[in-house]
Amino acid sequence: MKRLLLVTAFWAGAAGLAPAASFNAPATGTATETSIAYQVSDGHVVVHNMSQYTAMLTADPENPMNGAAGPCFGVIEFRQGAVSGGGKCVYTDQGGDHMVIGWAATAVAETGATTGTWTLEGGSGKYLGSSGGGAFQTTGPGPDGTETNAITGEITLP
Repeated sequence: MKRLLLVTAFWAGAAGLAPAASFNAPATGTATETSIAYQVSDGHVVVHNMSQYTAMLTADPENPMNGAAGPCFGVIEFRQGAVSGGGKCVYTDQGGDHMVIGWAATAVAETGATTGTWTLEGGSGKYLGSSGGGAFQTTGPGPDGTETNAITGEITLP
């Protein structure tokens, strides 16, 4: 009888939980980029990258990433033609909550355009316990130091 009451209480409490909200994450961001390249040896370069995003724009205004802004930083290593590396982004959304996004570079063109993957690793407020991920592709820095980042994927809020 005690077990039945515990199970009933659990399911009654669980019934009051709100379902998770998922959002497709297509977004476009514009950033000012600063990169410093360190030549280690012939065919081996390490690049420290810092980008400051002014606002992510999404087609869905309800997407929590819409209007998010903040820094992305990391390191990309080029060694004998292979690309590796990654970093973090710390975006602040329009409501003031922070999201932490990890990124990994999978390819970099001679222009600096970077392709890779991203993972939503959590944050504050609505991003506590969140998950998600996808792909990104930057244009590389233009003559004025700005780049555009096209993001695809999905995020799920608890």
